[in-house]
Amino acid sequence: MIARTRPLPDHNSAGSRARARREAERRVVGLGGLPTETRDPTGPYEERGYSDPAGHPFTLRPALLPEG
Repeated sequence: MIARTRPLPDHNSAGSRARARREAERRVVGLGGLPTETRDPTGPYEERGYSDPAGHPFTLRPALLPEG
């Protein structure tokens, strides 16, 4: 058995969600996506609007992981 020296991260914490959101946004923009909604997203049900290089709109929103 391997002993863990630190607890597993809480993937539903606010900081973890913010980091995941920023990483997803970086990937979308890196693939040519353009932000279409620039309002400040807050809360667990936030959505961000983007369009692909051809102009098709889509949204990103976080997936909440089950606790436990």
